[in-house]
Amino acid sequence: MLVGVNDPKTMSAILGLTGVLWGLGRLKEAINLQERVVNSRRKVLGSEHRETLQAIDSLGQSFWLNGQYCKALEIQQQTAEKIRLHLGGDDDNTLNALDHLGVTLGSWHRYTESRDIHQRILEIRRKMLNSNDLRVLETKNNLAMALLDLRQLHVAKALMEDVYKGRMAQMGKEHPYTLWALCYLSKIYIEEGELQKAEQILVEGIAAGRQSLGEDHLRVLVGCSKLARAYTRQGRLDEAKALTLETVEKVKHSRGNEHPDYTTGMMKLGQLYEKKEEKAKAISSYRITLLATERRLTAKHPLHDIISGRITFLERSCTGAIASERSDIANSSVTTAIDELDIKSLQPTQTW
Repeated sequence: MLVGVNDPKTMSAILGLTGVLWGLGRLKEAINLQERVVNSRRKVLGSEHRETLQAIDSLGQSFWLNGQYCKALEIQQQTAEKIRLHLGGDDDNTLNALDHLGVTLGSWHRYTESRDIHQRILEIRRKMLNSNDLRVLETKNNLAMALLDLRQLHVAKALMEDVYKGRMAQMGKEHPYTLWALCYLSKIYIEEGELQKAEQILVEGIAAGRQSLGEDHLRVLVGCSKLARAYTRQGRLDEAKALTLETVEKVKHSRGNEHPDYTTGMMKLGQLYEKKEEKAKAISSYRITLLATERRLTAKHPLHDIISGRITFLERSCTGAIASERSDIANSSVTTAIDELDIKSLQPTQTW
């Protein structure tokens, strides 16, 4: 009020608030504030100033976390190149921007490009920083996920275990970033078949997350989705379905029915119905997934073709009875399904 929105102190204060909102998962509010700062810095400092480019990069990251992958990719590709040209290839801001771009490329299933970017950044950061520096751990985290997607599980697990231990030592067991690392580590354990190990750390991690972050925080919900996946791999399909339905409904309530986390949840629900030979319900879930994909990710995203293919395959294999069943449930909602299942929430457990 005293100095105006274009004053450097005002912009710094707004970005500070944005960081808090970002951590709380209130991304729409964060994006609105970040866009104000970007516009102010462009006006006052110019489009190629370090602080302007930093703000644009942060905005692109928020778009990614909010599931706006098209916008995130466009912003991050342009910004990373501008930062590299103006600040140099080894500048910390350049490395941050490239790291964020690599994550977004992974969301577009461009896994090899994502891996190559993160590997290059990790090599540079290892030369410049301590091995336990949080920036090194962040790049290790991102590289581990790219390697997981490329099925290089052994290397991915070693990296992710380092990240988890490093964050736990520096940030504590209940910090959001530690819990995020735990979720990613559990993904690798599940893919390697270490299902009991994955289940144990997820149950404890979810309890810790609920205590420190709340029931509906994104990291808690991601943990629940990974636990459901562990149940599925163990053949505990009813438990997996119940937990998936509960989690999807919470994601829909907190993130909206166009967010990729909701899309992914509905896709996993469809896969569960396929495993249970409930083809009509699988088709219904996949159709909701397809609609959500078209709204937020667009038909250009690889997921669109994957889901379309599953729907086509299941429809061709449906008998008359299954087709009739599909017609009966076509308009049912996830909420209705939850009510019918009489789901009991995952019980709290002892935290670490």
